Amino acid sequence: MIAIDLADLQARTGEPRAALESFRDLLTSSRGLRDAFLVNSGLTALILLLDRVKRSEAAATLYGALPKLIERGAHFDELNVAIERARVALGDPAFDAAAGLGAAMTLSEAYSFARAEIVQALAETL
Repeated sequence: MIAIDLADLQARTGEPRAALESFRDLLTSSRGLRDAFLVNSGLTALILLLDRVKRSEAAATLYGALPKLIERGAHFDELNVAIERARVALGDPAFDAAAGLGAAMTLSEAYSFARAEIVQALAETL
């Protein structure tokens, strides 16, 4: 939980590169989170970060992978705003396709996808 909070704090204080690196390290070292609360918190924080670095398709895809029964976490309102930005940026058909792709992923596949997106974001945008 501390690693998620650290990455989220880095993202919120204007350190997106450090936040991406923290999420990459977390996903690499832990091989994913298993606890439902940590899954929700971790993926939500990563979705918000991906929105901040203008990676709308990745944010939409991971949003689709969020367990829907537990998505009402601490960042629920902020998540809704970020997802609406992603929907506007992509358009409804592309957003729905990305979210559908995420919804079809296992948790392990979502973590692999997230790691790949983080590596790409680090290489391309920051």
